[in-house]
Amino acid sequence: MGRTIVRKWTRKNSLGGPKLRAEMDRHEAEVLRSLVGAVSGLLTERAQSAPEDELSALTGLRTGNSNPPDDPRLARLLPEFHRPEPCSPDADRAGLNSALRALHEPEIIDTKLAAGAVVLETVPAGGGKIVLTPEQADAWLTALTDVRLALGTVLRIDADTPDRYEPDDPRAPHLDVYHWLTWMQDSLLQALAP
Repeated sequence: MGRTIVRKWTRKNSLGGPKLRAEMDRHEAEVLRSLVGAVSGLLTERAQSAPEDELSALTGLRTGNSNPPDDPRLARLLPEFHRPEPCSPDADRAGLNSALRALHEPEIIDTKLAAGAVVLETVPAGGGKIVLTPEQADAWLTALTDVRLALGTVLRIDADTPDRYEPDDPRAPHLDVYHWLTWMQDSLLQALAP
């Protein structure tokens, strides 16, 4: 990400309870807001693509898509509920996964969208100071995880991914952003710890 001035998260106790504080420059704030917005957009599109269910209208229970997402980023954000061992008696549990997905995916998406909204509400668009309650910090951790999962899927991050790519590699700046997000998440976790 070039020159990074984000400071480590710090924890301050106040009369209103503990607060987590950090600061970002304009570029960092724009990058984070853009990434969280992109992930929220993917999740919103997924939620809107769910088929209408007449029973849902009668019961008040929302249902989501029963099929897994085709987009690899969404597949990473909304994985299957049950992953059987190959050749096990329950290896063919597609019906179970479909039912669980249709039942639980709307709530999972809502939780992820709410976490992203907290980040977008608390990061000043032009950069600056960020002050979070512990509850907001938890939402940040969820949103940072989601952004890292989506970006890691695009970059194909795995155990063999190097710490750095060559400067002329088009993935290099994106890997730097991934590392920055990881560092920010770790710093926030440390500040949250009592």
